[in-house]
Amino acid sequence: MVLQLISVIQTATDNLNANTLLEYFMIHNIFEALMKIIAEPETSSLAADASAILVVFCNYAKYEKQNPYLMQLSTVSDRPALLVFGLSFFCFFVFVVSQEGRLTLALPLLIQ
Repeated sequence: MVLQLISVIQTATDNLNANTLLEYFMIHNIFEALMKIIAEPETSSLAADASAILVVFCNYAKYEKQNPYLMQLSTVSDRPALLVFGLSFFCFFVFVVSQEGRLTLALPLLIQ
């Protein structure tokens, strides 16, 4: 439920960099908590949501100033956690909206 609230906060504006609510999360860093959710087997069902949140945080104001999430992600040495992060992020976006407006699996599109 908290992950969903963070997702709502992240998408409060159309322009990610115009969302001043994300400044709170730049000051009060939750990187370790997100990585723990991604890495722990007990919370594997939440890994895709945590990965998506982490990606948004990494992209927030990355050209204007130093982004603490990008800096911490570049220093992660836990390879299994990085693998889960990558796979859960990929699986989260493997569904796409087709031309008819229906949600479809993108794997056949990737294989062709």
